[in-house]
Amino acid sequence: MRIDIEPIGIIHSPFKRKEDIRTLGFGSGIYFGKHHENLLNLIDKIPLMKNKKAFILATSGVGNGILQLPYYCDFNRLLKKKLLEKGFDIIGKFSCRGYDTYGLLKYIGGISKGRPNEKDLENARNFAKNLRR
Repeated sequence: MRIDIEPIGIIHSPFKRKEDIRTLGFGSGIYFGKHHENLLNLIDKIPLMKNKKAFILATSGVGNGILQLPYYCDFNRLLKKKLLEKGFDIIGKFSCRGYDTYGLLKYIGGISKGRPNEKDLENARNFAKNLRR
């Protein structure tokens, strides 16, 4: 099954014709516990998006909640808050481990090498299929 999407980088402005938008995905790698600052700054600039759906994507070296400290490891917390403030209905979240060489990790060769792997990509495809239901 193929999912029709139009990826738009953060340097573009997908919000000029918001009436054409039904669902938007927002995602990045995780940097010290939150999504990339460019993504968070973009959300601050978009108009109110009532009756629009959003989903969240993330990769991180340790995975979301892997340390069993839900508040600390809820990497989506700030992004989710910003999207709700803009009026989005959040219909799903997907995260998986990703190769991480951020900060001091680069000195030890990084963590989660080889991630996302084929199983992670299969899980992402299944997540996308379920969004359409």
